[in-house]
Amino acid sequence: MNWIIELWGAVTPDAHLSAFVAVFVVIATAVTAAVFKLVVYIFKRLTKEDTSPSPLGNNNVVLNGSSSNSGGLPRDPIDSGVISNLLDQINQLKVTDTEKNTQIKDLHQTVDELTLISKGQGDIAHMAKEALIRLANSHEATNVTLATDLKSITENYENQRMRDDRIAAQLYRGRGALAYANNTHESLGHYQRATQLDPNNVEGWNQLGHLHQRLGELEQAMKDYKNVNDLATEPAHRAVSYGNMGIIFQTQGDLEQAMTMYQKALDINTDLGHKEGMANQYGNMGLVFKTQGDLEQAMAMYQKALDINIDLGRKEGMAYNYANMGIVFQTQGDLEQARDLWQRALVLFTELGSPHAKTVQSWLDSLKNSK
Repeated sequence: MNWIIELWGAVTPDAHLSAFVAVFVVIATAVTAAVFKLVVYIFKRLTKEDTSPSPLGNNNVVLNGSSSNSGGLPRDPIDSGVISNLLDQINQLKVTDTEKNTQIKDLHQTVDELTLISKGQGDIAHMAKEALIRLANSHEATNVTLATDLKSITENYENQRMRDDRIAAQLYRGRGALAYANNTHESLGHYQRATQLDPNNVEGWNQLGHLHQRLGELEQAMKDYKNVNDLATEPAHRAVSYGNMGIIFQTQGDLEQAMTMYQKALDINTDLGHKEGMANQYGNMGLVFKTQGDLEQAMAMYQKALDINIDLGRKEGMAYNYANMGIVFQTQGDLEQARDLWQRALVLFTELGSPHAKTVQSWLDSLKNSK
């Protein structure tokens, strides 16, 4: 070490400066190279492309309820004909079974209210009676016929001084159900009016949440689902609200809150023995684990959901589970397992007439092209 000091003292000041500059340049170059490599590494990590397909889900949850006429007037052949024709129309819509069930429920209740109105006196009762007869005899575009009649009946009913706002609200829910699949904004307007007339009805708020979510208005959807929770008089309604709030949190990227909501919904459904609700939440939790990269836990959740759906014979739920399990195997590089599961999902989605059939078919095509 002493010889270095002596050598340094023997050279001129200019040499000192030159040596210092040379050392500085070497150090600066090394640091710059290291920083550049770090930046490139971070960039690659942040922009790394996930080539696996996006999972299918989540499914919003609907509520069970009844009209003000439930358990009252017996359904006559005209009512049965109306409902039969409406079911034929709804089954042709490209929406999920869950959404179809919601429409069917709301329309059942609306027909009940029309029947109740038709038993009265006056012009509106006559309009309701004529509408039911017309609908029972209509075998094409039943939904269009009902929409036209409901518009006229609802407007006239609202203009009455003596009216039951709950009946008016159900008429609006019926109009909202008819527009739900094809006209989101129109459906939204009807359900909004329904909640104004009957603010304690959780079904109206739940449907509003679905529609706001579909429009990307997540904050408003969250408020709607919170209203369901606040108004809930049954544990099952709270389970529904927690599940739907979980979907909003997940969509917003708050996976921790989403998992908390799903767990609350799962706990209630488990206590109630509601297997369909349990399957929905296991599936939702699987989606969260998949997003977090925990493929083992994701697969475990999908398997639990699948076991329940098979036991219940829920083809739509089974199709979702097969599709999402296939994504996990594809992500892990097991393409044969992915192909097998996607083929099972494709068969079920095709049987159901689901638009997801095209999505799954595109995944299978991509496997062929990757060979």
